[in-house]
Amino acid sequence: VKYLKTKAQHVVLICPPGVNETQRLQFQIANYKDHATGQLERTNATQKQYSDVCVRVGQELGVSTLDLRVLQKREDWAELQTDGLHMSPQGQVAIWQELCSLLDACIGPVGPMPTDYPIGQMMQQEGWEHIIASHVRENPIEVTQWE
Repeated sequence: VKYLKTKAQHVVLICPPGVNETQRLQFQIANYKDHATGQLERTNATQKQYSDVCVRVGQELGVSTLDLRVLQKREDWAELQTDGLHMSPQGQVAIWQELCSLLDACIGPVGPMPTDYPIGQMMQQEGWEHIIASHVRENPIEVTQWE
């Protein structure tokens, strides 16, 4: 983070989102059937430990922190994840909106910004490799090497 602060105008630490524990167990049973353990491999208690450290580091180093646990307060929380752990297309959009709101608050209005890469349902289509290649051609980015 200290290195990034020397290279970037603004650094944002992003804490992991919470776990939808009920959805995660349902996913486990649906996918592993008789081999499902019925025990969570990720929990909100563990996730909170990671988020708390991320927030503390952000405060100590003077950088903005986006704590994605805020998403758990939304009415559509269950729709934001596909398996209780990974974000759905709607969840990806929600994270993007939260990030844009944070940037608006920290550095002033940033206006509408496109995502860097196609997200969500676009990536679940057949031929997703073509979608990425087309996006990269239309939206070239400068690649920098880490020193």
